Amino acid sequence: MSTLDFAEKFLFGPLGIKEVYWEKDSKGFNFGGGNLFMSQYDLAKIGYLILNNGAWDDKVIVSKHWIEQSLKSHNEWIYGFHYGYLWYLKNEKDEITGKEYAAYSASGAGGQKIYVIPDLDIYLLVLLSLYIKSQFVSMWLVLFPSDHTLHGTDTLRKSAGNMFFMLL
Repeated sequence: MSTLDFAEKFLFGPLGIKEVYWEKDSKGFNFGGGNLFMSQYDLAKIGYLILNNGAWDDKVIVSKHWIEQSLKSHNEWIYGFHYGYLWYLKNEKDEITGKEYAAYSASGAGGQKIYVIPDLDIYLLVLLSLYIKSQFVSMWLVLFPSDHTLHGTDTLRKSAGNMFFMLL
């Protein structure tokens, strides 16, 4: 079973993710740590899954143990953050209250990012719409509040009015 077949059966399928493209190396193996393309709606499902400790529609898709392990520091970087299993880990400080929050982020090519802040019960996406010569032309920030539920792409698209969009 290929990496893509495994992901389709055990992750993408249960989340309703139907359209992905995952690049392969010269031997025909899907890249494990990147080069995976999906819609912003499907990317949001990954953020939601992490925020909810691997649960989707009250069904465990990824074990809570695996989520905990992936969000645990396995490498410390000199820039003040740690790295788990493909997740950057950092405590972010609220400049007004001084309170610190654990924040997790996954980064993709061109500045695509998923941020998860469990203590605030939110996740957000940063989507660059155009990336040319190391400069972005526009950027979308999409914030999903804690009461926002994702039960499929159609539900997500219909409830877009409940999300916070900001063009920077």
